[in-house]
Parts: sequence; structure tokens; C-alpha cells
Amino acid sequence: MVGYHDSRRLQSAGKVRAGLTPALRHERYGVLMPLRQKRCPFANLPDTKPSHWGEGITEAFTEWTRDGHLRHASFLGVRDDIAPRDVRREG
Repeated sequence: MVGYHDSRRLQSAGKVRAGLTPALRHERYGVLMPLRQKRCPFANLPDTKPSHWGEGITEAFTEWTRDGHLRHASFLGVRDDIAPRDVRREG
């Protein structure tokens, strides 16, 4: 899941799978697991409905959908040069 901050609330922008190799997923898992929360952090709770392709969801995406999700997003890397609360919706 990816998201951005809008008016001090974390908004879900969908899922990203492309670009996440098994080795990278393993590495990220180790970093992210200590940060997990019991309550969903997104203000606009992620959509759990299956999409056209069976999944529930920079310049690494085609466009924003009408529902505010990224279309055809790709993982390019982790940005550690910006604070998470400073991440805003682009494009």
C-alpha cells in the first residue's frame, strides 16, 4: 500500500507490485514489520473490493483514477530524503 498526506491525514493511493522483486520484498518486510499497527492508518480506508484484474490496489504510474488511486504504479525505491509527513500527492 502507498499513500500521501492531505490536510494532515494519511490517504491511501492504492497498491504497488511492479518493481518489487522477491529480494526487495524480503528486505522491506524486515524494515516495515516493526512499524505495523493494529489500526489502519489511512483516513480513507483502503478499498477491499476486487478490481478488474482481481486485486483488492512520481513518474512511476500512468495516472490517478477517479477514486484517487494510482494506475499502473511501479516501485522505484525508498525515499529517505523526505519526511513521511511531507509526502504529498503529485501529478
